[in-house]
Amino acid sequence: MARRKNKFYSTLKSYSFSFGLIVKREMRMKKLKVTIVLLLICQAVLAQKITPEQVAARKVAELDNKVNLSESQKTEVAAIFKETATQMQTLKKAETDNNDAIKALRKETKESVRALLTNEQQQILKEEHKEERGQNKAARDKIKEYHNKNVRPVISEKRKSFDSKLTDEEKEVINQARALKPDFEKGHKVRERSSEEKHNNNATREEIKMLLTPIVNAHRSELEIIAEELQPTFEAEKEFIELNKSNNDESHPKKGQFRGKEHSPEQFMFRFLLAQ
Repeated sequence: MARRKNKFYSTLKSYSFSFGLIVKREMRMKKLKVTIVLLLICQAVLAQKITPEQVAARKVAELDNKVNLSESQKTEVAAIFKETATQMQTLKKAETDNNDAIKALRKETKESVRALLTNEQQQILKEEHKEERGQNKAARDKIKEYHNKNVRPVISEKRKSFDSKLTDEEKEVINQARALKPDFEKGHKVRERSSEEKHNNNATREEIKMLLTPIVNAHRSELEIIAEELQPTFEAEKEFIELNKSNNDESHPKKGQFRGKEHSPEQFMFRFLLAQ
């Protein structure tokens, strides 16, 4: 009787083990199928990449809506936009820094299109751009006012409180890092920087990071708590920006060190140390 029981339990264990292997194998197969489906979806999305022709058609429609292009103008402008979109894709795919070339291409395109417009059409665009600039400035001023009133004081208070936890040596290192901050960090427009300036600024950023990394590592837990406490303030500002920014895609309010930006925890720590 005992032998029969042992044989029964042994057989049951064997079946259970086999069933477990089957279940695991089925789960692996399901995961593999899901992965394959996701890869196919990604390929389909990539295959739907906007073509130069689509870019040109959209830009022609936007311009036509503003200045009422003639049929011949539409044809000539579409050819310019298509060629620009093709060149732009090539420049952006390149591994080298082509920002200067991209800037020059945009300027050349703008001048070529403008040359095809009548004096009346050019005046319409000029007036519209003037109006947009006024709207953009009003939006930037409103957001800047919100930041200075509702965000900067909160960051400043946190930063002053955190200062008491730093050693004199750490404070000195932070002051050295602040002195190295590139001009563009202080509000200069990105489009005004040459490739050489960008290279130098990136090198300076790395130098600042090297200086501040030991301080970040030494106070990481404290900085993580501060980041969590400031998150509601940043979220409220982000919502305010979305509600008040200009509708023009190229006229989003100029962002300061924290204003309206998404930061990784690591980025926040470095920026918080540099804040004053």
